[in-house]
Amino acid sequence: MKKSSFSLSKRIVDHLIQAVLIFTSVFLAFWLSDYREKQKEQRLVNSAIESVIGEISSNADVLKRLEPALLNTINRAGEFMMNSLDTASVFNHNYFTEGELRFSELLTSDSYQFLNQNSISVDIDKRLLINRIYKQQEFVEGAIDDMLSFFRQRELFDGTRARENYILYYMHIREIDGQIGAMKREYETALQRLEK
Repeated sequence: MKKSSFSLSKRIVDHLIQAVLIFTSVFLAFWLSDYREKQKEQRLVNSAIESVIGEISSNADVLKRLEPALLNTINRAGEFMMNSLDTASVFNHNYFTEGELRFSELLTSDSYQFLNQNSISVDIDKRLLINRIYKQQEFVEGAIDDMLSFFRQRELFDGTRARENYILYYMHIREIDGQIGAMKREYETALQRLEK
């Protein structure tokens, strides 16, 4: 009888050891799978943040390239408004721009759209900062769109409206300048905070 009890308890111990080993190996497999998934998600987050940083830097460069021509245009327009506005009979914005102010480069938001469409889990502070940057960018784009709409909708060649057109043009370029100034400050702040 004792012998049978000893072999029965040895079998139970063997089964318990096997059960513990099976449980441990399954647990480790789940843990490893979860760990790999978290690593993959973290690489995706890091890649998305790097992409946003690159896009913000690129957009800031676009504004830097635009700024000298814009400032020259504002200076020439201000001088014209002070000295020659009353004698204007035809609207010609080239008096101000001398052909150098062009809105040929676009501010992009592809990284922001990728970040939102793929539900990437970014730290809440970074997410709010990124949202604010791209919202501010919409104001810059809106000011530029308003200027371009002005060129499409106004009767620019009507001599009776030349004075009004110059005033509206001046207001548009000042608005663009103000929005770009705010945007540049936001870009600088965002780059400092995102690169930490």
